[in-house]
Amino acid sequence: ELFRLTTTFEEFWTVLQPMLLVDQLLAEPKLQSRFGDGMPVMTLEKWSWFLVQVQNEERGVVEAAASQLKAMDCPYIDSDGHLTLAGLSTSLCVQENSAVRPELCQPGSCDMTRPMKDYWIATSHHIILETLDETECSPMAEEGNDLEPFTRLLQEGCRCFSLALVEATELQVVLQNKRVSFADVLELLAVAGFQQCEYPIVLVLSLQQLASPRQRGEVAEVVFDKLGDRLWRSSAEMPSPEEAKGHVVVVLAPGCDMDPGLDLKPKLERGGVGSTVEDSEVVEAWQEAAKRFAVWCGQVFDRTFAQKLPGEITVGFLPSDELCSLAEFKQQSMLEYHRQYLSLSFPLTLRHSPVNYNLAAAWSCGVQMAAVTLGCGGDGCDGAMLAQTGLFLLNGGCGYVLKPSFLRNSVATEGQAAAAAAPPKPLYLEVRLVAARAIPGIDSPLPKGSVVLSASIWGAPPDCARQDYHPVKASGVVLYWPEVAGLGFNVANPHTAILVVELFELDQSFGGYRRIAFSAAAVHGLRQGLRWLPVLSAQGGRRPTSHGALSGMLAHISLVEGGRRASLQRASPL
Repeated sequence: ELFRLTTTFEEFWTVLQPMLLVDQLLAEPKLQSRFGDGMPVMTLEKWSWFLVQVQNEERGVVEAAASQLKAMDCPYIDSDGHLTLAGLSTSLCVQENSAVRPELCQPGSCDMTRPMKDYWIATSHHIILETLDETECSPMAEEGNDLEPFTRLLQEGCRCFSLALVEATELQVVLQNKRVSFADVLELLAVAGFQQCEYPIVLVLSLQQLASPRQRGEVAEVVFDKLGDRLWRSSAEMPSPEEAKGHVVVVLAPGCDMDPGLDLKPKLERGGVGSTVEDSEVVEAWQEAAKRFAVWCGQVFDRTFAQKLPGEITVGFLPSDELCSLAEFKQQSMLEYHRQYLSLSFPLTLRHSPVNYNLAAAWSCGVQMAAVTLGCGGDGCDGAMLAQTGLFLLNGGCGYVLKPSFLRNSVATEGQAAAAAAPPKPLYLEVRLVAARAIPGIDSPLPKGSVVLSASIWGAPPDCARQDYHPVKASGVVLYWPEVAGLGFNVANPHTAILVVELFELDQSFGGYRRIAFSAAAVHGLRQGLRWLPVLSAQGGRRPTSHGALSGMLAHISLVEGGRRASLQRASPL
């Protein structure tokens, strides 16, 4: 009995039936009228009408329904060729039926030939958290894996890295709790930085903690020595991601204090290249460096939105508190400014306890680089990280996403002047969960305590909202909520909004709920109908759960353009 290699059909069905979501599919209102009389099967005609009326699929998908059923075998179709519950489940609970339009997630789905100011770029803040294993006493314990945080950032699709440099026997990059060699970081980026993706890396260097003018000037030499041909050397024209493939673009951070908690050395009067610092050695060193490779100067964000000189490439650095104010009171000015110029927003936070901010507020203002501290918050990440994951799953996860047309300068056509594109129409979004499958527990394969589902919108400040389903008791491999109504959101700017769905389990030893899984998606890429939301690990980023592709949520998504159903709007501000 201990090594029995066979099983009875009853035992097999006990495991398979809940995995197929049989009970939930039979009870689903969108399916009940389409099943045959007395039999839970669906004819080709009804399956085709389901694709049209519920899924709103394109004509090609509907016309392919017949060949789809012909390619199936038992138990996915019955002897008459009708779609069974098993076939229906495998058609709905798969990546091909993802809530996000598959073509938007494919590499090359965006035009990559426009200037870099026309893209959102996945950006990490210079407070970089180290991985802390349970067996380690502190992040300092693992000496042989100092560069692991940067490897992790590359795997998450980051293409803009902010580095805070400090003095020691050699130039070092300060993370959260330890320091690593600046030269080693550059060597890693030069090699590993272009293995998954060839699009350019933006390297933001903060020199404010280097009290020695000599070391400030030596940074340029180390950069040139370690990156060499990887450095972008073109003229004052801002390149496109396609043009700058395989290269590193260097940006010098300005004198704004990106880290109030980092004050390791006495500072000179702060500034970047071209600032008022009376330090000829530093200025000459970087002026000489600018002859060998492109150096983009960072400046404190100009709240007057002054125009730049033609051909001048600068990067405005915008702290999160100012971003919130400008996003609320001067959004139109922000939109017009970022159609022409680059900006990087960053969190104002303490190094020992970093927090993030609403990245989507920056994206809604056209800010290209919204820096996030990856790894902060409970359970290894916070909501801002989840929102970043949702946006940068688009375009093959390459770290560059083309901004919508109303956030970019329009291109003039022959005989017609360039005109700004109209903003998108508002959208009413409703999400109703049918079931969640194969969700891991806090410290077990499946949840043991009660589970809460929470859906939130990260976007422009007026769009931010959050709603929850009531807690339900864990019930094995499948979780479902008996609520009839969906969770509704009015989204004024769907192109800059991210839907984040999280699952939390009650941890009695912790004294509260802890995230066990999540799914995130760009609202403008959602498809209506019964759609599959692939679930990722609670640790954030693109890590799958311990159950892999089995983990996911089946939900009914309703999209009403320009609609506003206030009676169902029960959202509260984030």
